[in-house]
Amino acid sequence: KDIFTFRTKLPTDYMHLLNVRAKVFYECDGSAIQTNQAKRTYYYLRLNMTPPGRGFVLTDIFLANDAGALTVIKSNPGGLTIDDIRNGVYGEGVEFSLSPNDGQGDLISTSIVADSPVADANEFFLKRQESFTQLSDVSIEGVVGAYAVMRYKNTLTEEVLDINVNQGPIILEEETRTITPEIIEANPSMKVKRTLCKYVQHDDLYAVLDDPFSTTKKSSPLYTIQENFVDLHTKQEFIPQDIFIKYLRRPALMSYSRGIGSELPEHTHDEIVEMAVKSILEAFESPRYQSQTGEVLESE
Repeated sequence: KDIFTFRTKLPTDYMHLLNVRAKVFYECDGSAIQTNQAKRTYYYLRLNMTPPGRGFVLTDIFLANDAGALTVIKSNPGGLTIDDIRNGVYGEGVEFSLSPNDGQGDLISTSIVADSPVADANEFFLKRQESFTQLSDVSIEGVVGAYAVMRYKNTLTEEVLDINVNQGPIILEEETRTITPEIIEANPSMKVKRTLCKYVQHDDLYAVLDDPFSTTKKSSPLYTIQENFVDLHTKQEFIPQDIFIKYLRRPALMSYSRGIGSELPEHTHDEIVEMAVKSILEAFESPRYQSQTGEVLESE
């Protein structure tokens, strides 16, 4: 029987996956899989965060508005952090993204555009439904024709450098599938349940799917992880409506100037301070390496 793959994107603060659950409709007659497929076109503009030199930090991201004039969509005079870029609201109707493909184009096409190239560590994408405009403001030297401008500032010399983004956006058409009242009405025997999903390795996926005893089923749908997506594999008899993940997230970056402290629990903070104080005292007075090592092991 046919296997269908439903994809959901991992959160931008994702670090480590703990488990995956899904809200599954089952005992379908097949129309739930084939009905209500809406397509939307999205534009993805790739931005590179590599500083132009040592000591430079990214302070502003500019984009062209509908009139082709330069408009700031993200700014921090002290330097944009990863958290600044990953979270919060952007201007001009754009949102943050790590991949130019939230859909399933890479599963059915071998073309480069549809292959979902995941962003490198120093790259990200701006995503929106409207096309990006090229800058046409001739009053600003050197920016005409660019889609965006990355402004960097040297923290020591105060030198400012503008880097143009001249590469055009990637255009992708994405599908969405939803369970509507019409679909439920067409499947009077349809039932719903929330179930725990089962992870399978990529090299075992097709063998497991072909095994009638281990294949994906409504009681334990199989899932894989590819790039920054979770792919849930289903059959004609059941379809997921929602996917829920439990994961460890990346901690917020600490910043004294903005009052963002450590997210560690208080007791962990006290233990770290105690270990640091003991280590410093022993370095100044009498080194007791064995006792210090023992206390560290005991704390762990």
